Amino acid sequence: DKNRLSTISDGDNIGVATFVEGNHSVKLDSLGAWQLATRVSHEYLARDFIALNPYRQAEFSRDWNIGTILDKGEEHLAYLRTNLSHNKGFSLDLSTSIFDKYKLYSGRRQEALLNYTQGRWQLKSTTNYLQSTLKTQNLQTVFLRPNVYAQYFLTSDKRWAIGAEYDGESNELSDAANSQLKDRSYLYHYGKAFLRHDISETFGLMVAASQRVDDLFKSDRLTRAAKATEFEIGGKWSPKATSDLQWNIIARDLQVLEASLLPNDISKKSVLGKLDYNWSAVRNGIRSTTSYNTNAGQEPKIEYVFQRVEVGQGDYFLINESETPNQTNVLDFRYDPSNPLSKYIRLSLVNNEFIRTNNIELNQNFQLDAAKFWELSDTTKRDSIKYLRAKKFAARFSTLTNVRIQKKQLATSALGYEDYVDFGLQDTSVVAYAANNTHSIFFNRGHVKYDIQLGTRRNATRVTQVNGIEDRGLDVYFIRSRWNIVTPVDFFIVLESTNKTYASALFADRNLQIEGRSIKPEINYRPTNQSRIIFRASFTQRQQQILNQERATIAEYYGEYSIRKAQKYSVDIRGSYLKIAFDGKVNSPLEYDMLESLKNGDNYLWGGQITKRMAKNIDLSFVYDGRKTGLSPMAHIGRAQLKATF
Repeated sequence: DKNRLSTISDGDNIGVATFVEGNHSVKLDSLGAWQLATRVSHEYLARDFIALNPYRQAEFSRDWNIGTILDKGEEHLAYLRTNLSHNKGFSLDLSTSIFDKYKLYSGRRQEALLNYTQGRWQLKSTTNYLQSTLKTQNLQTVFLRPNVYAQYFLTSDKRWAIGAEYDGESNELSDAANSQLKDRSYLYHYGKAFLRHDISETFGLMVAASQRVDDLFKSDRLTRAAKATEFEIGGKWSPKATSDLQWNIIARDLQVLEASLLPNDISKKSVLGKLDYNWSAVRNGIRSTTSYNTNAGQEPKIEYVFQRVEVGQGDYFLINESETPNQTNVLDFRYDPSNPLSKYIRLSLVNNEFIRTNNIELNQNFQLDAAKFWELSDTTKRDSIKYLRAKKFAARFSTLTNVRIQKKQLATSALGYEDYVDFGLQDTSVVAYAANNTHSIFFNRGHVKYDIQLGTRRNATRVTQVNGIEDRGLDVYFIRSRWNIVTPVDFFIVLESTNKTYASALFADRNLQIEGRSIKPEINYRPTNQSRIIFRASFTQRQQQILNQERATIAEYYGEYSIRKAQKYSVDIRGSYLKIAFDGKVNSPLEYDMLESLKNGDNYLWGGQITKRMAKNIDLSFVYDGRKTGLSPMAHIGRAQLKATF
């Protein structure tokens, strides 16, 4: 009742429901091998009865083909089931039921279930047959759902087996007056054959082939609409503890035979599945993890608009000095949340346009730790001093490689199976692409006194759904070294070479290829276990390699002091001075990218943060940032934040 204090419409406040059930079983022989069981039940629901919690099976509406009947009505559900079983693996269920919803629906349903297990054979069969009448819609339905599963074990240990499965569904809706077929009618047949090996063992395998055909309503009859053929291979192979291979790959060939019945689908070949391989060798000194994944998805057609907010509260910086910028031009904005002058946020415009894609992904991790190849104690008297020194020197080396590639391709009929192992950018079907590679060689990694690292990082992306084809790339090559001069003082030096690129098919005047070289010495001093002081200098040269070939020289001097006490407070203070010489156009997109939001001339950046633990899970933070870049006026940004962790 909407108003429980009023007597208006109280006639439906009381609902009644009843349920009655009877069960009986009897042994058919003296040994009790054969048994016959019977179950009878009746369920009644008055028109105004509403259950507090759902009590019927989730498939009830589908089993009875009720559709979208929402009106109330008195309900009767009668059920009769007979089960004949034998203790040697035989069971047969026969049931009949009647469901009636007063003046709305009536249906009769028969169901047969067979289970048979004998020796190496397994057989399961289910058949559902329903005849019903939707009285308010003047429709009659015939709903048939057969399912058969058979399996035969090829070996006595039941590890190898072959089998087949059939599943079908026929749902014919017709006019109750003239038996003319209606447009919600459909039919499908699905068949599958397989060979498998028990996957609980070291080796497991599943090979299967299946086909499904669908008929849909067209011009008062069912017409073949599509045929899908699938080949599946899955399994695992773990010959020893150091090697584990698992895979499940499905190749699908979809043929749309009647395009008017499936306007949103096209004939195509696709691959779905994944492959994972982990292995190690030489006392776990070499470790590799490989993962390949392919699936289907949808990529939205992206549209953005940038909304201005208070200075320092945004995530994007506008590189166009116009007083009335085009707030839908993505190229005029740069993602820069750490910039205290960022004053725009990006909002996504909702639309209903999607592009169907086939997605492939490759992940590779490889690690080599020479120290695990042998124990330095594994020596003999015949080992020479030079050999022992060589082993000790080689044990200081280690490597780490990570590769991740994600590629989304337009799902078209021209896509072939070979495209699912093609991670290149040469084809025109690419919708989105992202590749991240890191490679490092370490010497003395984790050593207290000193260590050296040589490495490279490469990021490459392609986006096509915003402003046509846009490619971005960043290649970094570096050498990093650390030397512990005395216990509280570390000296770092980093040599770095970079190549930053951007290429747009529609806005070629904004293309860039910036090469850079830098050296970064740093002193890290720890006066106490709770405080740290950092002094760093950085000298960088950058040059645009295309168009006007602009140059930039940047000298930076940075200092930082931090102190923190666990579970109580932390204080960070930092400041830097940058001297920049840039010969390019002021306030241009290139200036922003080469100078990283700074300006030609003298640049001063400073700031700090204080965080206080107010309670066990509550932190109060005050953040201040200031800057004076080139001829721009001084800017001060302050923020306060209260964070609760649950």
